[in-house]
Amino acid sequence: MVTISPRDVALLEAGRLRARKPRPRAERDVQAAILELLRAIPWIRADRHNTGAARYPRKDGGDRLVRFSPVGTPDITGWVVVLQGRRALALAFAVEVKRAGGIVRPEQAAYLQQLDRDGGVAIVATSIDDVVQALRGLGLWRGEGRQPTLDGMRAPAFTGAREG
Repeated sequence: MVTISPRDVALLEAGRLRARKPRPRAERDVQAAILELLRAIPWIRADRHNTGAARYPRKDGGDRLVRFSPVGTPDITGWVVVLQGRRALALAFAVEVKRAGGIVRPEQAAYLQQLDRDGGVAIVATSIDDVVQALRGLGLWRGEGRQPTLDGMRAPAFTGAREG
């Protein structure tokens, strides 16, 4: 529920308060929404990855550099458990999340293209809908709550990113 202060009401009535243009959703908010969706599906496992590095102090007065995931690692990685008869197989996927108009860096594109060549699912998403469409297009998203089967799958294809 949105509440407006009496001061804002007075400014609005006087014509001195204008509605702000809505800001594009922050990338972290889109990531959180996508993770929440994917983690709610029992046959999908998904994790968020940080990339970068940090320096930590050592006892001898120096410091050490610790790296988190290689450069280019997508924001979200995981797998979809696909049934083949009585056997379950895991299909790897990765989601690089960008805000609307965001550009995929060359290192990110290289990672996603390698995953695609290796038979995984590579997705560049600006919203939850992008992930749902990509999984649906592969036959991995069934709205009825039924787990996907290998028979119902289509061959993965890189969901083309714009490189920067």
